Amino acid sequence: MEKYHLSHHVKVFGRPVDTFPEGINEAFQSLMKMLPHDDERPYYGLSECVNGNIKYVAAALETFEGEAEAHHCERYLIPAGSYISVSLTDWRQKLQQIRGVFESIMKEDIVDRNSPAIEIYKNDREMLCMVKIDYAMHASRELDATLTKLTDLASSFTEQEMNDVPFEGSWTPGQLIRHLIISNSGLGRILNGAATETERAPDEMMETMKKDFLDFSWKVKAAERVQPGDKRFEKERLLESLGNIKKDLLQSAQNLDLTKTCSGVELPRYGTLTRYEVVFFIVYHTERHVHQLSNMKKAMKDTRLSGEVK
Repeated sequence: MEKYHLSHHVKVFGRPVDTFPEGINEAFQSLMKMLPHDDERPYYGLSECVNGNIKYVAAALETFEGEAEAHHCERYLIPAGSYISVSLTDWRQKLQQIRGVFESIMKEDIVDRNSPAIEIYKNDREMLCMVKIDYAMHASRELDATLTKLTDLASSFTEQEMNDVPFEGSWTPGQLIRHLIISNSGLGRILNGAATETERAPDEMMETMKKDFLDFSWKVKAAERVQPGDKRFEKERLLESLGNIKKDLLQSAQNLDLTKTCSGVELPRYGTLTRYEVVFFIVYHTERHVHQLSNMKKAMKDTRLSGEVK
């Protein structure tokens, strides 16, 4: 499976198939008879489940405005965006495999199961099976899980532990949590700031960020603006701030167009990110520090047990 980015909306025209799947071939043959014999445009199959039944449309690319009306067909729009896709070569010999291919795609956790399944018949040999990615659903789910993990772990520290140094050269748990509060608040402002249309895959930087942040051997000093300061922190106030930030970030992830680019700010090392990438910057950065918090918790437990043994 691969990601396929459709940079613009595609207008197609065709007619629904009366009987699925028996009528598919007849529908395409009827469509092709409307068009010039030597026409080489791609054809499309659009299918979705409606009230328990499959609604299937056999369609062709619209090559000029009004072509759908000229052939007394309905017009459909395949939206721009990123899709999970599988390519089939010699597809005429593999028609029985198409259903299984789509069932496999639908198992992917980032696809929009409410959007139509799309077949693109590029030519007589190659076709694509694809389903649109649901960025908001995926981002919201991962963000919620990661921020919940952070809050649960932060809650496990006592008031005293929040301000204890677990090992030499370390921040206290309170300082690390305060760092995340400052950082995630700032990223939330970027997320809700100026944005423009994106001319690349919205998740292009994802793997680079994930590799960086989840490489725990990679050492990087926090920028001055996100330093937590040297002070004593109150556990309840930290937890309250974490809860408020989580609520705000989830609301943004669910309601904003995450495919757009945050045009107002360039982040060190990564440059200008899409909103989707900003959400996962938060996720991966937070996961990195959850790992560090876990190490702090273990170090404090080991120290306590060592003291009890003595």
